[in-house]
Amino acid sequence: MTNLNKTTSTNYQLAIPVLPAQTGLAASRELVLNIYGTVIPGVALEQNESKWQGNKMLFHSGGITYDMWEIQFLVDSEYKNWRLLYGWLTYIQDNYSIPSAVPTDYQVDCALKITDNFQGTVMQLVLKNTWIQSLGSVTLSQREGEAQVECSASLVFDRFEVIET
Repeated sequence: MTNLNKTTSTNYQLAIPVLPAQTGLAASRELVLNIYGTVIPGVALEQNESKWQGNKMLFHSGGITYDMWEIQFLVDSEYKNWRLLYGWLTYIQDNYSIPSAVPTDYQVDCALKITDNFQGTVMQLVLKNTWIQSLGSVTLSQREGEAQVECSASLVFDRFEVIET
């Protein structure tokens, strides 16, 4: 019998390996983001339309395309995760001394681990040749109540692999 228990929003974790902009001893650790929102990117096959003997035919004509990967995360108390992502972005292009970088110099493979309600791994998505395209703004506010500093990022990748456990 298939078990279709409801999953909760805390059942995923994003791990990014050593970023190209990192140096020194800290570069040996992976960055694990405390994400509170993301989507598994959409996937589509390219198609063409053709007419043959008065009929319309749709057929697959080329590659597969993936949507951009959007993540929302909590900024840690030392802003380390935000600074690391900013460093990755400016490693690619900084509007001053770096006109552009070779893609293989700034791409990494990221893993989105999805767990069940008992923290057992259900599956992993490994996003290949990922790089940061944009880093969202951070709102600093002193409103009453629990203030959490949040940010978002847009990541581009070539493809992803689904690893079932």
